[in-house]
Amino acid sequence: MNALGFLFGLSLSVLAVVAAIWIVASGGSDRNALFMLFMSLLLFGWTTAGAYSQQKTDHWLAEFPGPVVISAPAWQRVLFCLVLVLFGCVPFFGGVVIELRRGDADWLKAAVACMFGCLCIVGALLQLPRRELVLGLDKLEYRSVRRTRSYHWSEFSNFYAIGRGSQLLCEFADQSNRHLYFRRSLLIAGPLGVPKSMLKTLLVAWQARALANASAQAAASRAATSDPRKRSLLDYA
Repeated sequence: MNALGFLFGLSLSVLAVVAAIWIVASGGSDRNALFMLFMSLLLFGWTTAGAYSQQKTDHWLAEFPGPVVISAPAWQRVLFCLVLVLFGCVPFFGGVVIELRRGDADWLKAAVACMFGCLCIVGALLQLPRRELVLGLDKLEYRSVRRTRSYHWSEFSNFYAIGRGSQLLCEFADQSNRHLYFRRSLLIAGPLGVPKSMLKTLLVAWQARALANASAQAAASRAATSDPRKRSLLDYA
């Protein structure tokens, strides 16, 4: 988030507070005033979180060549899990409970709703394990729940934030053994402390620096081997 985006979000938050004050002063509904205050808090939180994430990504990029370990703190993973449970699971189970109390529940619909609710719980619990993304001079390493995968920066061709920014797709340059419908890629999911869109920007910048550094080292090595002043007598034997 740049300075313009931060000022825009902060301005919207202030406008929401002003609107809440105007509603109360004009004798309007307290619910509308509370709603505007709630929206102000959401906008302020979104703006602050965006500015904090931008600061973190700039800090990580400044630590090149690393290694830099990126992961979400425990409180963030727990909060993300609770939000998914609240907005994903409670509506399913709450609807079933309401229909059962009324006595007009359809057992098939109730079973389907409970099944989706259980899937939401499983998905929420999968956000709790710690995931790490390690950025090094030569490699990108992703440590997930199941295993650790490591790749050279030259193996990637592009990075994409997909799923409305909830996942990061690292596409491989070599697509010779690709699937018929899908391109070969590394999928990075789950919370990592910053939005995937900002993480994508960080990986693109880091890869550019890493590849430029590798090219400079290769050119220096070729220059050193071709310079006759740096050869020993054994090279001419």
